[in-house]
Amino acid sequence: LVSAVAVLLQLGSAAVLDQQKLAAQQLSAQNLLSQKMYGHLQVEIDEWNRLGYPDVLHFNDGDAGARITEMPLLTSMLFPNYEKGTKFYLYTRDNRNGTKVGTTPTAKDFLEAGFSAGRPTKIVAHGWGNNIDSTIFQEVVPSLLDNDDYNVIAIDWGELAKMPLYIESRNHVAGVGKQVAKAVDELVANGGLNLKDTHCLGHSLGAHVCGNTGKNVQSGKLNRITGLDPAMPLFLVLKNDRLGKGDAELVDVIHTCAGLLGIVEAIGDVDFYPNGGSLPQPGCESELLASSCSHSRSFEYMAESAREPGSFPAYECDSSSEARRGDCAGDLVANMGLNLNYDGPGSYYLKTADSAPFDIQTHLRVEASKKVEG
Repeated sequence: LVSAVAVLLQLGSAAVLDQQKLAAQQLSAQNLLSQKMYGHLQVEIDEWNRLGYPDVLHFNDGDAGARITEMPLLTSMLFPNYEKGTKFYLYTRDNRNGTKVGTTPTAKDFLEAGFSAGRPTKIVAHGWGNNIDSTIFQEVVPSLLDNDDYNVIAIDWGELAKMPLYIESRNHVAGVGKQVAKAVDELVANGGLNLKDTHCLGHSLGAHVCGNTGKNVQSGKLNRITGLDPAMPLFLVLKNDRLGKGDAELVDVIHTCAGLLGIVEAIGDVDFYPNGGSLPQPGCESELLASSCSHSRSFEYMAESAREPGSFPAYECDSSSEARRGDCAGDLVANMGLNLNYDGPGSYYLKTADSAPFDIQTHLRVEASKKVEG
């Protein structure tokens, strides 16, 4: 009996060891796959650490925090499916609630949803940890439709931009951008889309989605891309898949959390630095997460500019460093936002109010009206 028990114990121990060995082999294989998928970003992580930036960042109110310096030991998606993970929605003045056009849509799908070649087209892409229900769409889409009769195409890539997987999400901007570019080419070929009337607006990581869309469109060049505080984390060194000049006929950028969540340097043809472009933006000082509040100001300014033509006048600066300091001797020759107006390529500075409406003159007018009514 004792011998039998000993044999059973030995067999049990061997089974446990085999399971542990198998688990270790599986973990090793997954680690190798993770390194294969994300290893090229190690240079970005090293640079982030070298510059002394924090390990965890908060891009959105209430988020779990983006871990910037921890290469994923396991990947949540062995084979990211960009076709299924990139969803398209269409909004028009006749359909402000929007229609889900689906994934890998054809021109027929868009036309049946209400797309019209006679309208200019705006493409809107969200950032990390967002989806079709996020604030950027709630604010920007209605404002665009109030401004003019556009086709507004919303890009929902939320399944590929999940919290807390920032490194994975950063790695997906090129794949998502290629899917959007395919849809653009399909609409040009079979839906009558005019690239001269096509404008992509992207917030945070979504700005780089727009950049990669522009890089990959085969039928010509997008007329305009607007980067709304383009994400800086892990875009310090590698520039092949980040937003930049040449991705559209015109690239304009609004910096509102430069130096932490947003890119500092002037990467567009025209770069605006409201309040110096960094955090905290006015009104965000008392926020627990001043960074996420400031980061969101970029699309809040854009939404307001669509409703208020002629808003957000800006001064011309000799350099982006002058714009960040607010030390610009140039004239008031530009307007930031949807109704873009500028004297020439370069950097521009302006001040905003601390609450909506953010345009200074509009804010003063509204406050004066309140006093009269009161």
